[in-house]
Amino acid sequence: MFPFLQLWGGESAKDREGHWYTVSVNTNQRKFEILDSLRGPNDEELRLHSGEMLLNIKRAWREHYADTKMQIQDFTTEHISVPMQDNIDDCGFYMLEFLKKWDGRVVPAFGPDEIVETRKIITHQLVTNQHFNEKKNAKEFIEQHSK
Repeated sequence: MFPFLQLWGGESAKDREGHWYTVSVNTNQRKFEILDSLRGPNDEELRLHSGEMLLNIKRAWREHYADTKMQIQDFTTEHISVPMQDNIDDCGFYMLEFLKKWDGRVVPAFGPDEIVETRKIITHQLVTNQHFNEKKNAKEFIEQHSK
């Protein structure tokens, strides 16, 4: 599975917004599966961005696995119907849930309540991480990025 961040807006990288989604390589069914919690299969920006990312995956596969039995050049693409986020801020957390729970068959069942729990768990892991807290600007980092 591949997490992707699609950036848009803003002149500089610092001013740009982004959206996370996931692409799974399902070798059993010979297809790429797109899991996006904000956009559907008819979204033009998603179609263009995921198409470009799939070309990159195929190119890397050709370079590094050209002599293997499994080839992915002719895989089809399917947009998986997944739980949708109810705001514009939680795409990264949905993407993490997809990475954790997608098995290529059963769509993971979760919603906003589970995303709140995921946020709490990740926040706890971050603020209790010794390596992170040894950084001299850890408190400033949290304050700056939690507004």
